[in-house]
Amino acid sequence: MLPQEASRVPGAKGKSDTRKRMLSDKAFLEIGNRHLAEDFPNPTRQGCPADTVLKQAAEQPAQMSEETLNHVTLCSPCYNTFSDFLGKTPVKSPHRKSKAHSAKASQS
Repeated sequence: MLPQEASRVPGAKGKSDTRKRMLSDKAFLEIGNRHLAEDFPNPTRQGCPADTVLKQAAEQPAQMSEETLNHVTLCSPCYNTFSDFLGKTPVKSPHRKSKAHSAKASQS
């Protein structure tokens, strides 16, 4: 008997079974997005930063205050507003191409 087999609990499944159940990165992100977008209602918008703060945070994420970051992760309405602003913010990284640029390149 191999040493690793001796330490296994009878009936325990090996790593190969675990890999079959792993979520894809995309599925994991979708679950996280849905959780943040829906599971933290704040109907009275208590403690919410102004939309201008959320817009600025989307445009310059590295400059977002810890207070705003903490609030956005615990308030679905603010998370949704922040996500909307993120979707409207042009990508500034020189390594990433915009969807419009990628579509034009694939048509050539």
